[in-house]
Amino acid sequence: MRIIADNQFQNGFRAVADVDEASSRVFRQVYGDSFATIVRPDEVSSGFLTRNFSTYSLNLFGERRSTLFPDKSVVTHTFPSFNLFGHNRQIRDWPIYFSFDSAVDGLSRSDAQLSTPPVVQRFDLYPRITVPLRKFSGVSFTPSFGLRETFYSDRRDQESPSGVVARNLVRSAFDFQGQFNWPGLEKIFEFRGKRYKHVVEPEIIYRYVSGIDEFDKTIRFDERDIMSDTNEVEYSLNNRFFSRRSTSDGGTSTSEFLSVRIAQKYFFDPTFGGALIPGRRNVFSPLNTLTAFAFEDGYRRFSPIISRLRFTPARRYSVDFRMDYDQQFQRVRASSISGSTFISNNSVALTYYNTRNLPPTQFPSNQVRATLVHGNSLKQGLNAGFSLNYDFNSHKLQYSNSQLAYNWDCCGVALELRQFHLGARIETQLRFTFSLKNIGSFGNLRKQERLF
Repeated sequence: MRIIADNQFQNGFRAVADVDEASSRVFRQVYGDSFATIVRPDEVSSGFLTRNFSTYSLNLFGERRSTLFPDKSVVTHTFPSFNLFGHNRQIRDWPIYFSFDSAVDGLSRSDAQLSTPPVVQRFDLYPRITVPLRKFSGVSFTPSFGLRETFYSDRRDQESPSGVVARNLVRSAFDFQGQFNWPGLEKIFEFRGKRYKHVVEPEIIYRYVSGIDEFDKTIRFDERDIMSDTNEVEYSLNNRFFSRRSTSDGGTSTSEFLSVRIAQKYFFDPTFGGALIPGRRNVFSPLNTLTAFAFEDGYRRFSPIISRLRFTPARRYSVDFRMDYDQQFQRVRASSISGSTFISNNSVALTYYNTRNLPPTQFPSNQVRATLVHGNSLKQGLNAGFSLNYDFNSHKLQYSNSQLAYNWDCCGVALELRQFHLGARIETQLRFTFSLKNIGSFGNLRKQERLF
């Protein structure tokens, strides 16, 4: 079942609801109407009421999230959740900025290890002070300080049959962050008659968080609960290349056509205040802030080296490359490359993902996705599209979709042939639709499912 609703009220409030429910993962595999729906590991039904005013944001939020596993799914409920957020606001004429984040939540969680009461109370208050200092010899330093106080009505307890005991837990944390930005080194050079600018921007960010001494007792509901002690420094080098491009009005503008970022973290405290458990997959903040792939299963000082490259030689071309290199294993942990091009009514998009087998933090994945499209559904004539998803590990074409359509001045017809080979879903479908201009359509191929 899928329900989406959105409404903007005259008093500035906005209400949004997105309900997505399925009885089981097998049901989703068998009856899912798209590849993305079938392979998605979680189901999320959420709704919120929000209003932004001045530098503040007021939100009322509710959510049910279910992450599907073969044995037992992880199910979390959030309702109600009241959140008031304040963006950076200058205090008088001083070079001091104040921001805060606060929340009052009712939560619950059920998984293979624990089952909480229907409502676990959580109160979270997080004020911060930021002081952007004046540059000295071109170097800027921006320190920020924060105090975070979080109250839980229940805590984890392995001796309890439910894994949870009704005993208060108070988490008090102090955090400091200092960001150093060096002046960019610039050089203008010519190549084949064109002028380019190369800018090198080094950056260092130091973070210190202290006071979280009962991390293993904290029930994990969302991102607010995975904060741990840390003493780390993140250093990065950003290379950016600029050129002049023609605009639609006949003029020119400066645009970035290539950016390369290389970054790494050094952990002064590899135990993270005792939060890290050797021999298992550890995912918490700050381990998840540098890369989306888990890498910690033991004590280590250096994180993997991450590299990000984005190349846009023209508006119709785009390439994005990402790689995580682990110097401890001396191998690439994960990599991906995606590219797209749009020429007239033709487009091509390609994405390749690869992750190495490094248990318990990471398991192998080797897939490619491609989409080719010709035509435009709003214009007369022939339209065609093809997409696929191939898994090199299993040597299977998991999904393919071929579409063909023709539009006349008064009507149009579209055909689709798609194939599934995913888990319990091994199926071939033939769908069609016939549409009359300004009247309607008949068939089972919906407009939002077309490739063009």
